[in-house]
Amino acid sequence: MKIDNSNYSSSGGKAKRLVEIDAIRGLAVLAMVIYHFIYDLIAFYNLDFSLNHPIMLVLATAAYLFFFLFGLSSNFTRNPLKRLGRTALAALVITVSTYFFDPNLYVKFGTLHFLTAAGLIVYLLKDQGDEVIVLIAMAAFLIGKFIRQIPAQNDWLFPLGYISRSFNSSDYYPLFPNLTYVLLGYITGRKFYQDAKPIFPNLKAPFLSFLGRNAIIIYFVHQPLFLLLLSGSARLIK
Repeated sequence: MKIDNSNYSSSGGKAKRLVEIDAIRGLAVLAMVIYHFIYDLIAFYNLDFSLNHPIMLVLATAAYLFFFLFGLSSNFTRNPLKRLGRTALAALVITVSTYFFDPNLYVKFGTLHFLTAAGLIVYLLKDQGDEVIVLIAMAAFLIGKFIRQIPAQNDWLFPLGYISRSFNSSDYYPLFPNLTYVLLGYITGRKFYQDAKPIFPNLKAPFLSFLGRNAIIIYFVHQPLFLLLLSGSARLIK
């Protein structure tokens, strides 16, 4: 999961990061790491634990928090198209690498693919009023709920969330309804961070802030590291 790291306050003449956003992002990173570790144990090492367990459902909300923060941070991005280009390239790397690891479960439209598409939509809507964007966010949510009820015969529209029962992807976040969270984050940033100044200037959360500042690095490194460690541990046990 990638969230743009360009959340800065320009107060004092020198750019400073918004600690509160880094800390919240860091909390989402921590939840994501724990979720993926348990998921790997379930998917690849037959851990008897349900993905529908309350713990997993709570941890899974980290993705939506990332989406919200991505939208919020879009207000601070100096070059949004350049950022989206990097995100799209990273998404391609994820797809190719996961295909070689498991062709049956490779990432088709995962976190980075979704954020690339959602970021482009935010860019196209930047000149629209708040009311219009809120209406689009509500429509995206309702469309997402509606299309889930319609049986799909193929997966041609999988980026939109219209999929058949045979669709597989180890990471999948379609535009509908997830675009809702990005747009609501964007509106929140417009309202509360117009001057790019922190709401809680005295907040200190060094560990969570560290995770938040390095979200993209942790995103790329943690899964290969987990699989390497788990694979090594399995060999030692045998």
